[in-house]
Amino acid sequence: WVYLHITDRDISYVWYNTPTRKDGAVIAVGTVGIFVLFVITNLIAGFVSAPRQTGEVASLLSSNTDLVYPFILIVVFLNAPIEELIFRGVIQTRLDESFSTIAAIFITSTIFSSIHIGNYSGATEPLALLIPLFIIFSLSLILCASYEYSKNVVVPIAIHAVFNITQALSFLLM
Repeated sequence: WVYLHITDRDISYVWYNTPTRKDGAVIAVGTVGIFVLFVITNLIAGFVSAPRQTGEVASLLSSNTDLVYPFILIVVFLNAPIEELIFRGVIQTRLDESFSTIAAIFITSTIFSSIHIGNYSGATEPLALLIPLFIIFSLSLILCASYEYSKNVVVPIAIHAVFNITQALSFLLM
């Protein structure tokens, strides 16, 4: 909101509206896409015996599953909406004004994945950090593409939330 205020823009700068059936299809395709990519990346990493690095949040949830449901509420109502409004709604939209759409998507995804590096601060080997960052970068590409295609920030918010919720729920199965 600060950026919008400082630049004399209103909320209409961010593409948003009530989701349509088309948006629902984009959410479904985006969600399936990121999970397929996630599974393939992890299978390849396992096949080549790549070192693994668990993120700080994952470590916390796996050691204390009582936090899974509060985490889900935070993801749905704070994390996914705030990150998507900032990264897709403001950063991608602003970069799209100065660069090509493809460049805006890649720059936004690079920034998005770099802010998540802190979650993997315990990585002792570069490859252990690169695998989760590749997954986050890929997730961001899908989120950016879904925003660009749908012209609706609700779409990447939903994909982001479903991805994080599924990850959190997986700790209850361990």
